[in-house]
Formats: sequence, C-alpha cells, structure tokens
Amino acid sequence: LQLKAQMHAMKVWMTGLALAALALGAALAYFLTSSIVARLRRLTHIAEEVAHGKVEHTLERGSRDEIGQLFDAFAAMVDYLTRAAQTANLLAQGDLRTSVEPHSPQDHLNVNFAQMLKRWREDVETLQSNSHTMAGAAEEMSSVGSQLASHAEGSARQAQQMAEMTRSLSQSIHQVAAGAEEMSAG
Repeated sequence: LQLKAQMHAMKVWMTGLALAALALGAALAYFLTSSIVARLRRLTHIAEEVAHGKVEHTLERGSRDEIGQLFDAFAAMVDYLTRAAQTANLLAQGDLRTSVEPHSPQDHLNVNFAQMLKRWREDVETLQSNSHTMAGAAEEMSSVGSQLASHAEGSARQAQQMAEMTRSLSQSIHQVAAGAEEMSAG
C-alpha cells in the first residue's frame, strides 16, 4: 500500500511537473512570439512610411538573431535612403559643392545623382564661359558705339560747317548779283 501511495504521489508529481513545463513552455513561446511580432510590426510600419517618402528613421539595432539581422539590413537601407534624400535636398537648393560617391555600379540612385551633378557643373561652366564671352562682346559693342558717336559728332560738326559755308557762299553770290544789277543799272 505504501508503494501504491508512493507511485500515486510520483504520478501526481510528474503530472504537475509536466503541466508546469508545458505552462512554462507556452509562456516562453508567447513571450518570444510577441517579441518577434512586435519587432516585425515596427519594421512593417517603417517600411510603409519609407514607401510613402518618409525616409528618416532611427532603428534600434539589437539582437543577433535573424530578426536582428533583418533590422540591421533595413537600418542600413534607411541610412542610405536618408543620405540620398539629403543629397537630393542639397542639389534642389542648387548646392553644386556636394559630392556623390556611388557604392557600386548597381547603385543607380547615386550613379544618377553623380551624373546629374557632373552635368550641372558642366552647364554652369558653360554659362560662365558664355557670360564672359557676352561681357567681352558687350564691351566691344560699347566701344564701337562710342566710336560711332564720336564719328557722328564729328560728322555733325562738319555738316554744320558745310551748311555755314554754303550760307556764306549764298550770301556772297547774292551780294555779287546785287552789285552786278546795280552796275548794269547805273
């Protein structure tokens, strides 16, 4: 009887231990699942915001498991997009002093930014060169205009002198004609 009681007690104890292990396992599974789901929800929320253009996020890097690695990769992507957005902002403000270094030939965003920046710098150099050429042409035109004005003034003085000489000559001819009429009448 004592053996039977001990066996029964052992059975109850083993059943209790199994139930406790099962409850502990369920609690641990719930905790781990909740943690993973919460982190994945956070990552999903950030991904949705990035998809709508909000790229500036701070992601906490932490665990070394697969979810942590996913967070690290996503954080690197967000950092890359944040830097690209900052570069785009500088370019939009006309700051051509910025530099863009593509990470690889497959880095289409930064490759295109670098090409755009190079082309804009070339355009600015062309504009500067053309403006210097136009400034030189404007100075030359100003000089020619001054010379024309000077020649026009000289021509106007000469024309005025010719007109005065013609009047004077005309008066002399009238005086000679009047003198000739007087002589013939008299």
